[in-house]
Formats: sequence, structure tokens, C-alpha cells
Amino acid sequence: VATSGKTASSGGRLTRLLGNKRYSFGVVAQFFNIAAQTCIWTFTLHYVTDALGVSDKVAGYWLQASLIVFLVFRFLMVGLMGRFDARKLMIVMCLFGVGLSLFAMVSVNIAGAVAVAMMSASISLLFPTIYGEALKGLGEDTKFGAAGLVMAIIGGATMPLVQGWIMDRTSASFSYVTVGVCLSIVAAYGFYTLRVDCEDTATATVSGT
Repeated sequence: VATSGKTASSGGRLTRLLGNKRYSFGVVAQFFNIAAQTCIWTFTLHYVTDALGVSDKVAGYWLQASLIVFLVFRFLMVGLMGRFDARKLMIVMCLFGVGLSLFAMVSVNIAGAVAVAMMSASISLLFPTIYGEALKGLGEDTKFGAAGLVMAIIGGATMPLVQGWIMDRTSASFSYVTVGVCLSIVAAYGFYTLRVDCEDTATATVSGT
């Protein structure tokens, strides 16, 4: 009987979470966030060696530079999140990343390689922002919901396969369209949460009057 109740409770939580658009869209956004992060770092070597004609060893320095960019911007974003709405920062950085992706696709040279390295800046604040937004208002389902957000890291194991498939059929530079699409979806989540909160505030104001 106890087991049956537990199963029913878990099923009820799952149903509530799936029906919560803020949460379910958040899981999707987290999936594509981790996907973008893994794709950026996985294919930096391929892009740099193709664009600049350098060795893997030299291309490795570009990857290290990209990781340093991520670290620096993570600290910078933590500071900015105390002064600005994290969702707006997320949207700005995602759109910045989409722009870098497009630039890297058409400018296959040292400028494009710099763009690929700088893409790490665009993902620096995504994980904690999405995590916090998706868990808002879940109440007793918060722990269960957090597990779903952690499981979304599977995006890092699946989307690189897509980018690799695209690269094999086109080029390393064009394959970065994958990153652009991933970041666009995350930006869409940022816009969605802002719109929902704006509507809720408007509804509360009308009800109060």
C-alpha cells in the first residue's frame, strides 16, 4: 500500500511538472544550454584547425582561451546579476552568442576563430539562471523538479552528434549553426518567463483594483 501511494505521488508530481510550462520549458532550455556548451568546446579544435590551418596543439590553446573567457565572464555575470534582471542578461548573452555563431559561419578566418572562443561568454550565466527560473513556484515539487533539470544535461551527449553529422556533410564552420539554434531556444525561454511574469503582474494589479 505504501509503495502504491508513493508511486501515485510520484506520478502526480510528474503530471504537475509537465503541466507547468515555466518548468517544462525550463528543462528544454537547460537541455539546449548544456548542448550549446558542449558543442562550442567540442568543435573549437575542428574550427580552428580548418580556419587557420594550424596544428591540433595550437588549436588547443584556442580552446584554453575559450575556457578562460567562460571563467572570467562567469564572475562578471555574477556581479551583474546583482544589479540587473538575470533573465534579461541571459537574453542579451544568448543573442550575443547567436550573433557570434553566424559570424563564425561566414567569416572563416582568425576573426571567426575569435568569435568561436568568445562564445563561451554567452553561456557563462545560463545554467544557474535557467535552474532558478524553472524551479520558481514549484513548492513541494521543487526537489523532484530539480532532478529533472539535472537530467537535462543529456543535451551535452546528444547535440554534439547532430553538430558532428552536420560538419561531416558541410564544414566545421557551418556546423556552428547548431550552437546558434541552441542559444536561440534558451533566449526564447528568457522571453517567455518575462512575458509570463508581466502578465501575472498585470492580472494582480487588475484584481487589486
